[in-house]
Amino acid sequence: LAFALKHVASTSQDLRRIIYVAPYLSIIDQNAVEIRKALGVAREGPEVFEHHSLSDPSPKSTEAHDQGDDRAEARLAAAARRAENWDAPIIVTTNVQFFESLFSNEPGRCRKLHNIARSVILLDESQAIPKDLLAATCGMLAQLVEHLGCTIVLVTATQPAFDHPALRAPGAGLPDVRPIIGPDLDLFRRLRRVRVEWPRPGEFLGWDDVAKIMTADPSNGRRAALCVVNTRRAARELYQEVQKLAPGDVFHLSTWMCPAHRLAVLARVKARLDPRGEEFGRPCYLISTQLIEAGVDVDFPLVLRELAPLEAIFQAAGRANREGILNGPDGSPGGRVIVFRSRAAEEHPRRYYPPDPWYIAGRDVLNNHFLNRGLQPSIDDPDTLRTYFDVLLNVGDLDPRGIKNLREQMNFPEVARKYRVIEDGGQPVVVASWADHTKKIDALLDALQTRPTRSRFRALAPFQVNLRFPTDRQLSFVVEGPCGLSVWRGGYEPELGLWEELLVEQTVL
Repeated sequence: LAFALKHVASTSQDLRRIIYVAPYLSIIDQNAVEIRKALGVAREGPEVFEHHSLSDPSPKSTEAHDQGDDRAEARLAAAARRAENWDAPIIVTTNVQFFESLFSNEPGRCRKLHNIARSVILLDESQAIPKDLLAATCGMLAQLVEHLGCTIVLVTATQPAFDHPALRAPGAGLPDVRPIIGPDLDLFRRLRRVRVEWPRPGEFLGWDDVAKIMTADPSNGRRAALCVVNTRRAARELYQEVQKLAPGDVFHLSTWMCPAHRLAVLARVKARLDPRGEEFGRPCYLISTQLIEAGVDVDFPLVLRELAPLEAIFQAAGRANREGILNGPDGSPGGRVIVFRSRAAEEHPRRYYPPDPWYIAGRDVLNNHFLNRGLQPSIDDPDTLRTYFDVLLNVGDLDPRGIKNLREQMNFPEVARKYRVIEDGGQPVVVASWADHTKKIDALLDALQTRPTRSRFRALAPFQVNLRFPTDRQLSFVVEGPCGLSVWRGGYEPELGLWEELLVEQTVL
């Protein structure tokens, strides 16, 4: 953000706005607050505009309402226009909103394109750009620079090889990528904060083994550990195992929890990790899916990571000794990272491994080109990541849907249909059955029904969850709320949120 502000102030290109783009709502949750704080603007101030799936009114909300409140309808219509136009000086949005707008042929989404011109675009966690969209996406970003006067900043600790040979074809790559911070500063070595322990060939751990490691002797004198796993099912099962050993001191994070719930859990976790806080020193064991890896600011002495693509492991390692204040007895980095192979995933891969083929390919490259050859990747060496990405980007097609050719043919309806950051974005539902918050959520729903405004709609965004691939049984727990919102009235656990099995078994509350 500091670079972008200085760049806008000093450049001769007449740059007009800053667009901050992140892949996950968990990062948006945190960084929108930090951006406003840094700029000294109010939560609802017009200077910073958030646009993502949980802040965007349903199309039904701009239709005529039975109340006959023309002013309310006008306010909603104005809010919808602002979402389409992106006319604020700072935009905070997601990969889905940003990239799918660039490849869209819908008038509503295309109305913001003139305001993307002459912008500084901060692509946070740029390694999260889907690999099968990488060629098309890089080609589009190059056009933003060449034809629309934009500056692109690729922000990540695990920089992909955007100059890979597979991305050098015309219209498929990013030319002239260069670091803001030069290699002479040697930051990877100077900021070394952790040591990584890699699994031996053929070594697997059960969830009970992982729980014992997490709750064993204190790490650096503190009973605190984070474990990142690959699926929500794994997170739930590991949570239950750790709960047996440390009841009351275990926390859980996954996308089955609404943003407000995740933020509440992170606040409790940070209170136990903050040396200045009254709860510092209390045991703290956090089980999370990958959502915590990118941009979430927590600092544990010990991190365990289920085997995954190398960039995911490096990102998880960034949650260990994040402040760099821990040192080993010999002066070595004090953070400890343990990478393990899950026995459950080995025995039931479909149940415990994400279906994304590139995720599986990344794990296989790490296994076959490093670990099975006795090579342990170095977290402090950028060349290790370069070697990994050089191999990985040769594994599959970086444009399997032929988007580049479709754009050259000007077949924009097909381009829009085939360019999807998330194949099924799911159905957002307002969770009205979160215990202790039900009255508040119902009051917000009633207020929206009485007087639909943008601010009231957005007040419900922190209580929404995306239902991916909902079944008929799951949808039986969903009722229609005001302004076309879908409201979840099914089960919601105070520690775990929604759960697939609960969605089938739980009766309506």
